[in-house]
Amino acid sequence: MTPAERKLQLDEDNLTLAERHALLQQEKTSCRSQGVWPQPQGLIRTNDLLNTQFDSHQPKRTSGIDHNKREVMLANWRESLQQDLGFENKRRETEMSVQDRRNVMIAQRRQAQTMQNHQAAVREHMDTVFDTAMRRGELLDLHKEAIRKMQAAANQKA
Repeated sequence: MTPAERKLQLDEDNLTLAERHALLQQEKTSCRSQGVWPQPQGLIRTNDLLNTQFDSHQPKRTSGIDHNKREVMLANWRESLQQDLGFENKRRETEMSVQDRRNVMIAQRRQAQTMQNHQAAVREHMDTVFDTAMRRGELLDLHKEAIRKMQAAANQKA
């Protein structure tokens, strides 16, 4: 900062509020008419930034793999993914066929159980009908005939 700029800054610090306001208005109108805005002190101009290059202090990166080799590796990787998807689809089909077989076995078991329940119900009904007929005396003649046959068979063996 030059001595003239320091003096100007000290004078601006001692201004009254009205004087400072008037000075700012004057600067605004002059800037608008010229199309240039004053650069605040302490800020870096963008032109200065554009002229300097950014250095991140990192080494330059170079690919250690040949481009063709990289393409082959990527193609192999894509192919392995598709194979994995194929195996996954086959596994799903196998799971579905296992599930289908399981469902068929369950259906067969239910059908066999239903058949057994039906046969047991028929036997129970037949026993009930026979018992009722015996109690009413409807089968008394058949009973006498069965006893005669048993007695005749016993007499022949003796």
